Amino acid sequence: MTRQSQQSSETTVEAVIALAGPAPLLKPGYSVDLKVTTASKPQALTVPFEAVQEEKGQRYVYRIVDGWGMPYISCLPAFPSG
Repeated sequence: MTRQSQQSSETTVEAVIALAGPAPLLKPGYSVDLKVTTASKPQALTVPFEAVQEEKGQRYVYRIVDGWGMPYISCLPAFPSG
């Protein structure tokens, strides 16, 4: 679910998790905020998702050099599936 406000938008997803140990303050039906990191690539170049364009099944971003849009650079997904 995505909620919009004048300042930002927030996306929420329902998920089921398993805890590694007891959590006495957490009760059934409670909601929690958490951050899940499934993998990381510290030396990867990142761009905002909105900057990635797609044409004919290929993803790319444009480079800006001296204020001009230059030929695009092909993009690969950060974590390919499979």
